[in-house]
Amino acid sequence: MDRDEINHIAGQIAIGLAAARGREAATSFIGWVDSCPDEEILYDDARAARHRHVVVALRKAGLYPPKHVGLSEDVRNAFRIIKR
Repeated sequence: MDRDEINHIAGQIAIGLAAARGREAATSFIGWVDSCPDEEILYDDARAARHRHVVVALRKAGLYPPKHVGLSEDVRNAFRIIKR
């Protein structure tokens, strides 16, 4: 799928969006489509994957807070206590 096809589909969606939510919502949507890379539009998990890579790089540089893995264990134990 090339950019012309993406723009055509986005135009059709914008028409429906304008009918449902108004012209401002449609122009905002078209602006978002124009500013996004193709892979972010085609693959819904592309933004999450890019964010994950940025976070890993920042953690290696010491610029991102460490992940607290033990927190999930604490939450699991708290639910166990509540269930009893």
